[in-house]
Amino acid sequence: MKTVLYLSSSGVQYWCKSGNTWQAQDSAGAGPVCLLSNLPEEGFEEIKIPRIFGSDRNNFIRRQLASRFLDTPYTSLLKTPVTGGLMDHLAPPRQIAFGLEAAQRINAALGALGPVPIEGVWATSLLLAQVANHKSLPPDLFVVFPDVDALRIVFVKQHVPVLTRLIPTVVQAPDVAAEITRTVRYLENNRVLERSSEPRNVLLLGNPPEIDLWLKNENLKRLTAPPPWHKTEPVDWRFALFDRVVAAPAGQLAPLSWRSRFVANRLRAPVYVASGLCLLLAVVVAADNLNQIATDYSNKQDIELRNRSHETQINEINLKIAGFGVSADEVRQAVMLEQTELANAPSLSSHLQLLSETISSFGSFRLVDLDWHILNKGQEVCGGAAAERAPSANEAQAEPVQALPTRQVEISFQIVDLLERGERAKMQAITSFSAKLTQVQGLKLQLDPAKVLALGSLSGGGALIGRSGDKPLIWCLTMPWPASNPKPGPT
Repeated sequence: MKTVLYLSSSGVQYWCKSGNTWQAQDSAGAGPVCLLSNLPEEGFEEIKIPRIFGSDRNNFIRRQLASRFLDTPYTSLLKTPVTGGLMDHLAPPRQIAFGLEAAQRINAALGALGPVPIEGVWATSLLLAQVANHKSLPPDLFVVFPDVDALRIVFVKQHVPVLTRLIPTVVQAPDVAAEITRTVRYLENNRVLERSSEPRNVLLLGNPPEIDLWLKNENLKRLTAPPPWHKTEPVDWRFALFDRVVAAPAGQLAPLSWRSRFVANRLRAPVYVASGLCLLLAVVVAADNLNQIATDYSNKQDIELRNRSHETQINEINLKIAGFGVSADEVRQAVMLEQTELANAPSLSSHLQLLSETISSFGSFRLVDLDWHILNKGQEVCGGAAAERAPSANEAQAEPVQALPTRQVEISFQIVDLLERGERAKMQAITSFSAKLTQVQGLKLQLDPAKVLALGSLSGGGALIGRSGDKPLIWCLTMPWPASNPKPGPT
């Protein structure tokens, strides 16, 4: 539970909140202490700052604070409204400073607390200035706080605190109104306020008997308290200030040397939480690593067990193979031969069907002397007879194709024409037959009698085989293996 140390001209008082009520205590509690001062040594100062930036600006302000508030570390810079342009927002030309020059009294009060953590030091003048900055209040305002044995007056002009006064022994309504009027005259004489017959705005944080009448007689206008006190004002405005102090508002004055224990206590909890999270994360990572190690070890055992089982099976297989009298390499070669040669042997029947369908288009042609065999790797095609043959017109016009497979089927045959034809008709029949063969998918015509006739290389008048003096006309072709079933060309 927080304790408020109220330091005023009458002495030191400790206050603790029990429920919704503040109660006076003889000493500070175990919780942090917030010191609230209400002393005559409180004051505001306006600092004019040249157009400088960064560390130069900070050093200049530090020197100004040291020269205006001598021998006290209890100073603070207030947020000052800026009305100029961009450069004025980046480097405001003026700054309002606050100082509490009763350093010895503050140090003595804080030193008497002993090991109790100190949350901070605030001044009544600063809290009253913050209350006056509420948007529901006018910019020029006198904030009056009647204490038990003194009167505090803070004047705010355009929401900027200008003057603070503490008048002792002024508690009666006529004296309160007279001191407010005396403050108005002082500000008018120093040209802080323009002389006017309009009533001055006063926010009175208290209710001395018959105060409204005396304020009216002094041409002072009393304003309603801003939220959250606009509906029901506090019985004692000190308690309202205590509530603001324990909420740690802006304007804290104490240096870190007094607040070190409180700051350490505030940081201890987050540090403990962060440490706990790090420890938990480390435990999770370690547990995951241990689980992974156990899994890897189990997998290793399984692999070793499977390896031993495989070795046993291999030994058994080797023993069985040794009992056959045939080596494993010979078995593999036999299997490979069966897969590559025997199982995928080319179909003689499909090739014969292809030739029969092609020859059937020519009713007088008969097939004789057929030779069908598989070429070995490196073996010459058609016995080398097609090595220097001229390309056909169909092959010359065809687009380049991929290289032939490593294995091919070679087919060579002769044709007998039973029909008597003239030389031109013979030439046309042979050429048409060769052209029909070249239309078969995958077929390569290596030897073509039609080309021989076209080159005039036939002897004996170009007669077909079967008659005396004829030179045999032999076709030799190749087809890839393995390949899909060949299809004859269009009739």
